Amino acid sequence: MTGSIALRWLCGLLLVYAAYCAVFFLIQRSVLYPGARLGPGPSWSGTRGPAPPVERIELVGAAGPVEALFVPAIRSGGDRPGVHPETDRPGAVAIVFHGNAELAIDLVRPFEPLARLGVAALFVEYPGFGGRPGRPSERSIGAAALAAYDWLAARPDVDAARIIAIGRSLGTGPAAALSLERELSALVLWSPFVSIGHLATRKYGLPSFLAKDRFDSKTAVTAFDGPILLFHGRHDRVIPPSNGEILARASRNGRLVSWDCGHNDCPPVWSDLWDPLGAFLREHDLSGP
Repeated sequence: MTGSIALRWLCGLLLVYAAYCAVFFLIQRSVLYPGARLGPGPSWSGTRGPAPPVERIELVGAAGPVEALFVPAIRSGGDRPGVHPETDRPGAVAIVFHGNAELAIDLVRPFEPLARLGVAALFVEYPGFGGRPGRPSERSIGAAALAAYDWLAARPDVDAARIIAIGRSLGTGPAAALSLERELSALVLWSPFVSIGHLATRKYGLPSFLAKDRFDSKTAVTAFDGPILLFHGRHDRVIPPSNGEILARASRNGRLVSWDCGHNDCPPVWSDLWDPLGAFLREHDLSGP
């Protein structure tokens, strides 16, 4: 009798767990991409106001058109964007991928110091974000990343041998994945995750195979030969800091910078980003013309 009751309890728990898994499977993309519900940006209150010169680009990817924002580097006495007037040498450029609850425009002002380091930037919007057409997925965002890279590599003012990818939170997935498809000179991963499946299992107790979009960053950083700079908050409850530690150990040439913060409040102050990032870019000849 006792065994029969235990069996019924076990079956009930399995049914509850199966229902939990089924709900996750059905709603996972709405949870993973909340920014798809945002209208035209910016969405951060702190990013409103004057911004650097921005060129709006319409990219044609395999999954449809996507928008990107191009900010040229400042290479003439620190006050004028464009190609260096003396050398006309093509410059370094960063492809920047934002988090899942923000828009590309949100990072333009915070990343203004990048232009003053002599690095141009292309901020890629995701399909379906900011009122744009399309639906976000690993495939559609990956197609946008490839279109962004190919558009940059064809520009005469861009040194195709000095293209780097910078990703924040969700954006670390497409940034790392791009390194498997195109030649990148460096990766900068800010609050990264091992993979969506890893997060689903470790954080929510779900089987990793239920993840429709995998973004397997560990595989990408393991295969990448170039330098990798990783940032992570020690108190991050959205993407636990163990993710950054695992990726740092898996990379051949990676360095992890830990911050005393969580997820959305990282870095504690913006100089915490630009001091190590600026040093990283200069060390690997990725700043200036």
